[in-house]
Amino acid sequence: MYSPSQDRVSKYILLCLSSSQPFMQFKCCGWNNYTDWSWNLYFNCTHTNPSHERCSVPYSCCTPVPGEAVINTMCGFGVQTQNYLEADKSIYPVGCSDRAVTWVESHLLMVGALALGLALPQIAGIVLSQILISQIQDEITSVL
Repeated sequence: MYSPSQDRVSKYILLCLSSSQPFMQFKCCGWNNYTDWSWNLYFNCTHTNPSHERCSVPYSCCTPVPGEAVINTMCGFGVQTQNYLEADKSIYPVGCSDRAVTWVESHLLMVGALALGLALPQIAGIVLSQILISQIQDEITSVL
């Protein structure tokens, strides 16, 4: 059954992952959009937040500047105060949830094969355990 706490946990996990290098390929920022980073303690966009990163987003959200070899890690500072069109100039404002779903859909065969590859050894272990249990029970009943 669905609960709001599960949704918060999944959003938190995706926020943590979306700041990592592998998620940079999705060209996204946050769960729904870039303002989702306000859930983070450091990027929270409230006046009571003393962090220097207040109203910012991680550099993994930033769009690369053509010709620059080094990523500007400060490009996301203050972006949460900007509207969508302004933010679009320096970061990927699109959320990662839609991008992740699109990726899974486009790699469905690989995801299915991986799931099957992980499930088959588990199923084989269960079947072999049941066979062993029945053999032990047969041995016990034959001795008695």
